[in-house]
Amino acid sequence: MQINVLIKPQLIAIAKQKANDSLTYLTQRVIQSLDYDSDQLIIYEHDSQGEISSITYNTKYLNEILYESVEAIDENLNEAYAGESVEALNDVFHEDGIIHEVALGYLTPISFLQNFGYHFKIYLELSSYVNGNIRVDSEPYGINSSLITVYLDINITGTILTSIYQEELNYVSSLPLIIQVVNGEVGSFQTYKKSE
Repeated sequence: MQINVLIKPQLIAIAKQKANDSLTYLTQRVIQSLDYDSDQLIIYEHDSQGEISSITYNTKYLNEILYESVEAIDENLNEAYAGESVEALNDVFHEDGIIHEVALGYLTPISFLQNFGYHFKIYLELSSYVNGNIRVDSEPYGINSSLITVYLDINITGTILTSIYQEELNYVSSLPLIIQVVNGEVGSFQTYKKSE
């Protein structure tokens, strides 16, 4: 009982950290692998005086990016959990959904035991499909300018499993697809989706 009190909090902290690190690594790799033209995400129209008269968002293109991203993340996670080798995740998943192993000695305050003892395997299991959303933020930036950012929000629910511990994980990541400064006076416009 005393051993469990010493070990379990350490194991929980390490398991949560490794699960979040693994999912962050995966989402960033998927976004890096996307082939999209950032100039096609936001379309500006100018009036006769050169001022921006309207800003529109290419919703079809944004939805394609969202769909590709969510499908790629979901597919990679399912393959990795099934024990298949996924190039984007070879540094994260080892086999059968294992994301990390922690030696029993590592969980104790005794430094020379760091690599000794039973190795706790930390698993990550998906609970549902990966969800995503496109979000656009706009805010004043300097004098007569606006900063527009298009984000890809990813939400992954899963379960962290070890031999003595199990907990639900709700991972949320917000990755910018484009950050653009719009110079000149910007008229009122409706964003793709208002941020809260």
